[in-house]
Amino acid sequence: MVRASTGAGVQLCVVISFYDRRSSDKLEALLSSMSRFDAGAPFACQIVVNRTSDQELAIPSYPFPIAIAYRENVGMNIGAWDHGWRANSDSQHYLFLQDECLVVRENWGAAFLERCADPGVGLVGEAFNPAWEHSWDRLRALHRGSTLPDHFIDGRPAGRIEAYLDAMQRWGVDPGATGAHLRSLAWAASRETLSLIGGFPVGANYGERIPP
Repeated sequence: MVRASTGAGVQLCVVISFYDRRSSDKLEALLSSMSRFDAGAPFACQIVVNRTSDQELAIPSYPFPIAIAYRENVGMNIGAWDHGWRANSDSQHYLFLQDECLVVRENWGAAFLERCADPGVGLVGEAFNPAWEHSWDRLRALHRGSTLPDHFIDGRPAGRIEAYLDAMQRWGVDPGATGAHLRSLAWAASRETLSLIGGFPVGANYGERIPP
């Protein structure tokens, strides 16, 4: 039986997104790996289920506090992560994971906490996406004619780059000089950082939800 609370005042809350049309096998493998390796810091876990049915998630017990929350399937993993940190207001730092991640080394929690404690660091991740480390003009040329579902501007179909830049403008996000960005499999941030940026922008459709 999974405990229903993440606990109060925990230093690190691990927020895991889960889509209920998937098997829970990968989620359980992640949770097992979190218990197999010492986090190096106290932590609790918040699983956020992007729900498409009334079926509840059933998983084994683990040696750390776990809570399960359910939400409408909007915004994919980013929407689940945004829901998770807002539901755990007592936590100081958050590690956001997709359910297909695995912990592979000791002190995994302490390592993220150390980086988040640096006042010059906002969002921590594992790697940048090298394919997007180009100027926006160069990316327009590289992706000219490339279309994906739900890429719109004012309701009209648009190219990928134009649609991304339009969404960032509407969200008040500075796109910077290039499209360089952290891959969205594992992120970490402090509550202070998340509060300053107003949390994660949650896309309204498929085109706004998928990472480049």
